[in-house]
Amino acid sequence: MDYGVAAAKATSVMNKVELLEKAVALYQGKLLSSADSEHWLIHQANHYHLAYMSTVNELLKQLMSLNACDLIHQYAAMALTIAPENTKAYYSVVYLSVEIHSLLEGTMKNILVIQGGGRAKGNTAQLIDSFAAGAKAAGHSVEIISLMKNEVKSCLGCNACRYGKPCIQKDAFNGLVPKIKAADCIVFASPLYFWTFEQAVSYYQFALVNYIGFHDKGMVLAGGCGDTNGRPQIRTESLQKAYEFGRAIYKE
Repeated sequence: MDYGVAAAKATSVMNKVELLEKAVALYQGKLLSSADSEHWLIHQANHYHLAYMSTVNELLKQLMSLNACDLIHQYAAMALTIAPENTKAYYSVVYLSVEIHSLLEGTMKNILVIQGGGRAKGNTAQLIDSFAAGAKAAGHSVEIISLMKNEVKSCLGCNACRYGKPCIQKDAFNGLVPKIKAADCIVFASPLYFWTFEQAVSYYQFALVNYIGFHDKGMVLAGGCGDTNGRPQIRTESLQKAYEFGRAIYKE
């Protein structure tokens, strides 16, 4: 498969980046170190070397559009090791320095993601990963709490929390309260069963009402994900929307 050609035809930035990463991974430096002294090999070696520079520069360009600082650092450093004459890779390093400086002076937020859904790599988990990647690219910290690993029981209506007392339920919620209070933003991610959140996420939302005041930042609704049989079927454009939502969640 020609990843470069496929990337040029890709309709989403994330799909394009994925294909370009695969293309870049195929080249580890000039083919045949003896090529410089073998005239009949020079043309072919230079062809692959120039193709690599063109591909990695396109990858860096797409990563800059996503503001993916960690990946820009990774591929720019690799590009300068393989092709130190690549001036566009130097530009990426300068861009990265300016962006990091901007982030350090900016407003980094602590984002807590409450994860519902029973499949570790299911549609909900993939949306969360894309959202988290976007938020991290914007300089925020993200922590994900799975309700499959942290049980939160249903409310008993005892009103203990209304009087500043801990929840009387013997579950994970009281241990998570410090994380809730420290979070600037809480994200609920859940499959939609009968057009509403699954039960575990609903319980968690109810328990949170006493601790925070809600200010809606928006949502990403991913439809057409198929059933729970076989592999997850989430659409690439939904993952892209989740990434952009995470990246822009605190933009004015």
